[in-house]
Amino acid sequence: MSSQRLLLLFTLVLALLLKIGVSNAQESHEHGHATLNVVADGDQFFIKLESPAVNLVGFEHEPESDDQQAAIDKSTARLLDYRSLINLPEKAHCQIVDKSANWILDPEHDNHAEFHASYRFKCNLTNLDSIGLKLFDYFPGIEEIDAQILFPDIQLAVELDAQNKSIQLR
Repeated sequence: MSSQRLLLLFTLVLALLLKIGVSNAQESHEHGHATLNVVADGDQFFIKLESPAVNLVGFEHEPESDDQQAAIDKSTARLLDYRSLINLPEKAHCQIVDKSANWILDPEHDNHAEFHASYRFKCNLTNLDSIGLKLFDYFPGIEEIDAQILFPDIQLAVELDAQNKSIQLR
């Protein structure tokens, strides 16, 4: 399946989730909370994380010092280091295809900033039975993650926290 088709599928599924109220953009900017969308198709799956910047760096405005800019850069680098944040079973033979992480300042919402991170993996999805997250270990400002999972054989919504860091798919 082409990467353009997968991106389109991912975009459509996210739009559907937004439309039916599973993920609400207003709720996604709740301090202490983040959203995670996981979508699979064929032998690939996508993970998209969105979090208010305050959860990762302690502020959500334009950086006002070199230290604040360094905190943004450090968090962006950590988000790009997917192996330190996402645990996938070895038996699934997952390989990263694409990844991105961005700090985004929204001038339409009082200059509140968010981090967005996206990952695309190619795996043997029949052997992908769980997704473990270590985000809580590196970003203690994240208290809860609202996760929506859409796989061909499973659709679920779960709340994750520091005690419950794993999504069980089977």
